[in-house]
Amino acid sequence: MLLSIENLTKKYNKNIVIDSINLSFKQGVNALLGVNGAGKTTLMNMLVTVLKPTSGEIILDGKNILENEKQYRNMLGFLPQNFNGYPELSAKDFMIYMGKLKNIPDKEIKIKTNELLQLVSLEDIKNKKIKTFSGGMKRRLGIAQALLNDPKILLLDEPTAGLDPKERIKFRNVIRNLGTDKIIILSTHIISDIEPIANNIVVMKKGRAFLNGSCEEILSKLQGKVWECHLTEKQISSIENFDQLGEFREKGDGGILVRCLSDVIPHPTAYKVEAKIEDIFLSYFKGYKNDKFNN
Repeated sequence: MLLSIENLTKKYNKNIVIDSINLSFKQGVNALLGVNGAGKTTLMNMLVTVLKPTSGEIILDGKNILENEKQYRNMLGFLPQNFNGYPELSAKDFMIYMGKLKNIPDKEIKIKTNELLQLVSLEDIKNKKIKTFSGGMKRRLGIAQALLNDPKILLLDEPTAGLDPKERIKFRNVIRNLGTDKIIILSTHIISDIEPIANNIVVMKKGRAFLNGSCEEILSKLQGKVWECHLTEKQISSIENFDQLGEFREKGDGGILVRCLSDVIPHPTAYKVEAKIEDIFLSYFKGYKNDKFNN
């Protein structure tokens, strides 16, 4: 199964939100990484046919998804960015309602509802109304409803928004297991959500997909350019030849551990360290001199 995007563009009047994107998604976990406003949600809404492209195509196994939109939608599971459910329904009733909308047989709906609510740790409160749920509980319910029809293509827009660290870990484990036989596309700006599980990462900025590859392939762009050094606060201003300062961490001796990006040694005490996904995000979205990162 292959989901392809060919020269996809979306405009609102003269504003280009998605700019001639070309991508391919295979089975496994595909992550769209970018800051808010990068175009991730617009792209997701076109993938679920909520929005139609201005130009270009989305193709599943050689066929435009709009040629048989109903059949394509039956293959989808979708968690939108702003998911609230129906406040007056209980979690259980909401799942049953969504199952009926997806034409799942009644007996199967009940079985899947129990299984999925247990999967997202909502089984004990399945009879409580959604309006009493926290934001994280609503996100978990949203993930459960997206899985009701055992979708072949699972689209998750900012799926971990509102989840606490423990819930995030559980979510990653669930998605990792699901990715063996589904095309999963999740959008996020939270780097820790994708690094352990993504088979493929797409870095988006201003409606364009500038990087596309495995975590290892993308990290290779920065190998040898990431440095750390222990400095005093006064010494930080003396760092030279750096393209972007990264994280600062206070040390027990009163010094500061500084991480930065540079083609050459930025300070006499600096030493090279392995690049991380956080470094990619930092360099790409806050500027990397002469756009060396894109070469």
